[in-house]
Amino acid sequence: MLAQSLGISPNYLNEIIKSLTGQPASAHLQRKMILEIKSYLLHTNDQVAEIAYRLGFENIPYFNRFFKNIQDLHQ
Repeated sequence: MLAQSLGISPNYLNEIIKSLTGQPASAHLQRKMILEIKSYLLHTNDQVAEIAYRLGFENIPYFNRFFKNIQDLHQ
């Protein structure tokens, strides 16, 4: 959606981001997602499943693996 709003292809956007930061766009999106998850966990009383659904995850076990795997990478 971001690439489309900028009028460029997703591949070109990824190339630009990677050339500027050394990391693909997906790494930046994952970091942003982790910050959102942490914020919900810290500042709401929502259950993990509610947070997962709010952020577009329909499979709770996948959400848990995503969160754990990304956390492991950033430690």
